[in-house]
Amino acid sequence: EKQPELNPNPKFMLTLGKGEFSQKWVNSGMLVDERPFENTGAYLYKKAPKQYNEAKIAKEKQNYLKKYIDTSGAKLNLVELQELFNTFITTKNLSINPPENKEQIYKEFESLANYKFPDELKALLSKSNGIESKSFLTAEQILAEWKNWKVIYDEPNWMLIDLTGNNQPDGRKTIGIYTNPYWVPFISFGDGNFIGIDYAPGSKGTSGQIIAFGADENKIRFIAENMTDFLQQWIEGRGVLNNGF
Repeated sequence: EKQPELNPNPKFMLTLGKGEFSQKWVNSGMLVDERPFENTGAYLYKKAPKQYNEAKIAKEKQNYLKKYIDTSGAKLNLVELQELFNTFITTKNLSINPPENKEQIYKEFESLANYKFPDELKALLSKSNGIESKSFLTAEQILAEWKNWKVIYDEPNWMLIDLTGNNQPDGRKTIGIYTNPYWVPFISFGDGNFIGIDYAPGSKGTSGQIIAFGADENKIRFIAENMTDFLQQWIEGRGVLNNGF
């Protein structure tokens, strides 16, 4: 098999900077078939750092996600959900945080996400602004964690192949991607792993289902059909947090 060889007739290359330029021979490790001086535009596009292809990378992610996005959410009776949450708090003998007006948090989320802050989370937060002993996030923490994950998703160095390369779906209930802006975390285990509401379900999933995702979740686990189902399973001691293993 013929091995690549160094170019015996190197050209020189101009390196342009702000108000300056330098010239050097292109003879340090460049192969014969590398010809930046021919079809220079195509060569630079191929070799450019990923941030210069940011629009293309973002579009690839968008095209992948758009067939899954469904922000309609679960159709829940919010009064019944609040009553169930009260039962959860009583059954588990939990201490609550006094509820506060979090409209500004909800508005900021919606301006960034371009979809509504989940009604079921508003319903729970109106009863307790997070429950530390059960890792339920406050409204502020939900927004902060969602932003953190969105930064990863938006980062040009996280290409679509990187986001999808190491994560598997749970059957066809979920999609196999590391993160995306259509997952809203509401429980954190403090180790980079979360329980969240899913607005980009798999073909057999439903908008508003509950999933597990995060640093150690190679499989995006399906946890429950919706928030009501999630709390009911937890109250009954059915090991809901371990679903999908």
